[in-house]
Amino acid sequence: MFRRHVAATVRRHEAQHGFDFDRNAELRYPPPLEEVAGAADHDGNASPLASSARAELSAYLSQVINDPVTPHAALWHLGSNVFNRHRWGTGEFYAGLVVIEGLARQLGLDTETPRRKKGELDRDRLGSFATQIAALSDDQLRAEASKLWTSLYAEPPTTIVDSAPIRLTSQ
Repeated sequence: MFRRHVAATVRRHEAQHGFDFDRNAELRYPPPLEEVAGAADHDGNASPLASSARAELSAYLSQVINDPVTPHAALWHLGSNVFNRHRWGTGEFYAGLVVIEGLARQLGLDTETPRRKKGELDRDRLGSFATQIAALSDDQLRAEASKLWTSLYAEPPTTIVDSAPIRLTSQ
């Protein structure tokens, strides 16, 4: 049962990549992502790292929004990239940073505090955000993630429904 659930949530993530690839025009490059992953060049093209971050931001945020059973698992899979020093500087790291800080901002947390302390990413600050985000119910998390998507991309998220939904039972 667990394997089928993981496969279903990964399918939703990959489906978002497919929808993004098939778009006539790319999703906008969200300003909070540009702040951490770098600016696009004069032609509007992002660096390979920024392009990766943009793609993963879209796919992971969509996965959280569309996961009917465990949106927290999708979020914290992304979030693990923020708390693992070996993942810092990757597209997933920047996407996770934008999602955690964006959700924290929506919850009214103090996101104006410096992101770095003594030149290092302040993981205590992010841990405080994560603790409060983790306290959200699944429905609240999906709703907040949907609001974040809309604020980042200035359009509603794509609804992705798995053709074989997974239901967790006590059996």
